[in-house]
Amino acid sequence: MTGVVLRVSALAKEYAASGAGLGPGVIRAVDGVSFEVRDREALAVVGGAGSGKTALARCIAAVRPATSGHVEIAGTVVVGRSSRSLRAARRRVQLVTEEWGSSLGPRRTAGALVAETVRAAGSRAGPSRDRAHELLDLVGAEPATYDRRPAELSDAERFMVCLARALAVGPALLVCDDPLRRLDASARAELLEVLSELRRRTSLPIVYLARDLSGALRLCDRVATMHRGEIVEIAEPGVLATGALHPYTRALHVAGGAAGAPLVLVGDPPDPRVRPDGCTLHALCPVARFRCTRDHPALAELARGHRVACHFPGASPDGPDDGRTPGVTVSRGA
Repeated sequence: MTGVVLRVSALAKEYAASGAGLGPGVIRAVDGVSFEVRDREALAVVGGAGSGKTALARCIAAVRPATSGHVEIAGTVVVGRSSRSLRAARRRVQLVTEEWGSSLGPRRTAGALVAETVRAAGSRAGPSRDRAHELLDLVGAEPATYDRRPAELSDAERFMVCLARALAVGPALLVCDDPLRRLDASARAELLEVLSELRRRTSLPIVYLARDLSGALRLCDRVATMHRGEIVEIAEPGVLATGALHPYTRALHVAGGAAGAPLVLVGDPPDPRVRPDGCTLHALCPVARFRCTRDHPALAELARGHRVACHFPGASPDGPDDGRTPGVTVSRGA
């Protein structure tokens, strides 16, 4: 890896809670997030519903303006600029969402759909038909895919067409916002292989946001976990697979059926409009102590490349309970 392609600095995004059907108030969907993605690197951001993944993806892709902080892609600042500059920045990043299948018109062939995007992007890499063939080949599609309509293609083949259209713009970065969430386990595994093959064939950096920790561990060079708008742990996949330290990351192991040191969160998620004092997880955390209710943990490096935002990283629910938060039930089933 060489230069930095994506730099996210102190990024924050707030929404009116009324838009989520919660009445008056504000939801801080992204809260002071900072990270970098280097050339050829794939970074995963993993979290459950309400973690802020989608808000983060849309800020990176300049689909929604950030409340504060900034995003820089290949030297272009995405937020805090004029509308014209934002439109130019959007060409530097392509966003693939969970609704990717709906972008394929049912009456046109895969080749025609890709060629249309090539023409719209103003590509100078030869005739649009030839370029469409090149892009479909690049993402691993069979030659016959070009002349088939979406209904005649498998999930994996349709996904390849979406990726080919994203590459037609010539982006510096690909952002995938939970593109596999609505698929069954077999289809998810197939599409993960499509993304892995894309990584082998190109040098395009990827930010992959998902709920499934196990898939992210297989696909990416680094994995971050996100809870209530904050990055709470980040490390290489081999480290998180067997040595995750933050309680939220360990709970994601349970949800995804992965290996590691699992932990079960307890209780009901708090009101997203209320930012608690201390750690945002303490009301659900079976290892929370009094300090967790008062002091907000910083994201600190505990080993090279392994950063964790937790006062008691790796603590066990079965350990000494002196100082734990009153009223927090300790889970013994993990």
